[in-house]
Amino acid sequence: MEVRSLNSMAYNKLVDNIGLYSFQIKIGNTYYFIEEDGTFTYLEECVICECGSSICWHDGPSWWENIKFKNTSDKRYEINRGGSSGGGGRLPIIEIIEK
Repeated sequence: MEVRSLNSMAYNKLVDNIGLYSFQIKIGNTYYFIEEDGTFTYLEECVICECGSSICWHDGPSWWENIKFKNTSDKRYEINRGGSSGGGGRLPIIEIIEK
């Protein structure tokens, strides 16, 4: 088995266990992005968090997520996605509350 696939499996399992859903992200709170190599990137505060779903009688259910953070110098940290049926699943984003 290829090492890359094992790394991918471990990463996906981590995101499935500790990643947040879009509705759990709140404007003004600080978050980190879980990188595929196991490190965390500090995203700073959430500045935009719009998510929702709707049902159309002829198209069925649809969902969307638009999330932006203060530290978004790289476009890959901006979440703008949507789809039909189901939902977007967990995101590779966590909130670390420092005490």
